[in-house]
Amino acid sequence: MKETSHHYQLLLLDDEQNVLNALKRELCTQPVEGLQFTVETFTAPAAALARAQEKPFDLVISDYRMPQMDGIVFLHRLATILPDAARLLISGQADMDAMQHAINESHIYRFIPKPWDHTFLVNAIRQALAWRGQLLRNRQIADIAKKAGIRLPPMEHETVYEVMIVDDSQAITHALWRDLTVHSHFDAIYASMQLEAGEQAASSQPPTFNVTTFTSPQEALEAAQHKTFHCVIADYRMPEMNGIEMLQAMMNLQPDCARIMVSANTDLDLLLDAINSAQVHSYLNKPWSAFELKLVVTDAIVQRNIGLENRLLAATLLRQQKHA
Repeated sequence: MKETSHHYQLLLLDDEQNVLNALKRELCTQPVEGLQFTVETFTAPAAALARAQEKPFDLVISDYRMPQMDGIVFLHRLATILPDAARLLISGQADMDAMQHAINESHIYRFIPKPWDHTFLVNAIRQALAWRGQLLRNRQIADIAKKAGIRLPPMEHETVYEVMIVDDSQAITHALWRDLTVHSHFDAIYASMQLEAGEQAASSQPPTFNVTTFTSPQEALEAAQHKTFHCVIADYRMPEMNGIEMLQAMMNLQPDCARIMVSANTDLDLLLDAINSAQVHSYLNKPWSAFELKLVVTDAIVQRNIGLENRLLAATLLRQQKHA
């Protein structure tokens, strides 16, 4: 049976017109089963943002290095206009700091390296649109459920967050544990993040992290079969398996668990693999600051809880409709 074709609105931004022409040509002239695109291209970020005020694009691909505004700033501003648009970053010379900030601040779905491979490009777009579609469906059903008076009971586990730390160095696991569990004068910031997100169980109190540490990825994965975690932080370089393999396995065991990777040795291929394979929420360099660590973990869990609440509400409504 032939797959139903869906038509999507795409915005492409790059200061080089030849790059835009190549992207548009690939997306509009080469057949992609199940996907049809209307593509608008821009060489100026300001013009692209103005157009986004007028048209609800489904997906946006932005270059990183542009003279007027870099791609990270652009995607961050775009998110305030089109929060539901899937965001992808394309670059041939992205530096590590920029890429880390892109993960942590702009919440991009994928990186596309220049020069790109057509199959990689299409798969990244297909997966980003599928992910976006699922989030939108969950939210729509959740909104219907809320209007119908369906409410989830307060989730007690949202006041104490279970965090898994995996690093073959016991000194590192202890340092991460200490920074997450010791209170500081910045705690009010983390509490406000929950309140701004509108979480059910949010309060003015700072989040509490119950941290479990492992020096063996295999032992961590065994524990994940018996205990639910809100967030997992894994080192990249470990003897049993690397952090990407560990986070991929954790994603299969607990899809709702937010994933964060840490490493002292950052390279482009590592970051690309972390985002495209393990779908990490954030990336932290060693050494980290306690403030940055708590901020990243809190944000990851807030995003995790919002998505989970919508999905649970959607499932509740569907069950009630089925038995009506």
